[in-house]
Amino acid sequence: QRIKRNRQNTSNRQKNFVPLEALSIGVDMKTTDVALRCNIVTVSTDDLPYEEKTIIDHSASEISTEDAAVLLEAVRKELETDTYKFYVGTSYRHLTIWDNGEVVDLTPPHDVLGQKIGQYLPKDEVLREMQKKSYDILANHPINIDRMKKGLNPANSLWFWGAGTRPSVTSFEEKNNKKVVSELKLLPELVRSCSVI
Repeated sequence: QRIKRNRQNTSNRQKNFVPLEALSIGVDMKTTDVALRCNIVTVSTDDLPYEEKTIIDHSASEISTEDAAVLLEAVRKELETDTYKFYVGTSYRHLTIWDNGEVVDLTPPHDVLGQKIGQYLPKDEVLREMQKKSYDILANHPINIDRMKKGLNPANSLWFWGAGTRPSVTSFEEKNNKKVVSELKLLPELVRSCSVI
């Protein structure tokens, strides 16, 4: 019961945080958009069906942003549509924007390490199929072949989680008749999204 409650708390926090991640990398979300964290993870490389694979590593050996960007581009060419857009973030942490999407319950990958993934896959059919297809795209990608030769975990699957919508925030300037100035890299995009600067 405690584990379930902790997972629910994590899910609720991510529903609020993932849209802010989107805004921080310059994605101008519409009010009808749903932002999804799109991790690049490691699942087992056996010959079992995707649903029976085990999740090994939620960060794919802390993959570099450079390698992850190449892999995400390979996924984008095959899976991106007008409804689902992919954006590069940092390391294993990336973003999918679902146009006119739904805030669905999704399981954080780090909560189920070492477990078979079937019961934790998205219930939404399209998201589920995209995760499955991502394995087919990434499993034998040259970057992953090279990673395995080096003893690193392959970044061989997407994992969607943390669905959330753009936050609706009252303008700080209107409320306080003041502006915010910051040297933090992330802050300008965040506050601009709320009409702060």
